[in-house]
Amino acid sequence: MRYIHLNPLRAGMVKDLRELDRYPWSGHSAIMGLNKNDWQEVEEVLFFFSDKIGKARRGYRLYVEQGIARGQRPDLLRGGLRELGEEEKAEDVFDLRVLGKGDFVERVLREVNEMDIKRKARIPLSELIGQVTGFLGMEGEGLLTGRRKREVSSARA
Repeated sequence: MRYIHLNPLRAGMVKDLRELDRYPWSGHSAIMGLNKNDWQEVEEVLFFFSDKIGKARRGYRLYVEQGIARGQRPDLLRGGLRELGEEEKAEDVFDLRVLGKGDFVERVLREVNEMDIKRKARIPLSELIGQVTGFLGMEGEGLLTGRRKREVSSARA
């Protein structure tokens, strides 16, 4: 489980363990109590670390953190298909960052790609200020002052 939950970190989808704690497409964030997956048995996992929820989460997180140094394990790649001796089919979509059947992997990668596109579509602050002040018919410098006029407050909001 630790190896699977660390996949987004190894793949560069998150930059560190803190970001992984909040990453919604991994069961790790549910175990940390920051997301909820109806299908995931969080308490069952935490019970292995302690019967006290806070202590269990700290123990689980330490266990996951210790797994970072272990890196990639070839015996756990591709969901074990090689170990089972199954033939790889051309239509099987796979990505080392996501374990699952082709359609699941495609869906996860599509959603992550859409998030990346939205994140990259952010406009520079200077352009945003120009759009807001233009829309409200005010000067851009007004936003940068300490004024508390209604129009300035509206623009800042």
